Amino acid sequence: MSHWTTWLCRLPLISVAGINGGVMGGGMELASACDYRLMEDKAVWRCVHVSNSLVLGLGGGVRMTRLVGRSAAFKLLAGGLGVDAKETFGMGLVD
Repeated sequence: MSHWTTWLCRLPLISVAGINGGVMGGGMELASACDYRLMEDKAVWRCVHVSNSLVLGLGGGVRMTRLVGRSAAFKLLAGGLGVDAKETFGMGLVD
């Protein structure tokens, strides 16, 4: 599936992820591959990979580091805690 996220990043069109509810796992990685991420106020962004002893395999960790910086990405990826729309907007993860 990693070729899909790479394809999405290289797509010569603008890609937009609409987040309504929760985004986690593969959905989180697909959303991070989009050019713009729009998130509803009650939605939650959560990285469940580490808490489930899994490795990010679609490049989401690298993309999140580029989007929000190393420190914020580490907190999101290693913590496994849900982050609300207001906080993700403050980080620059969603638009």
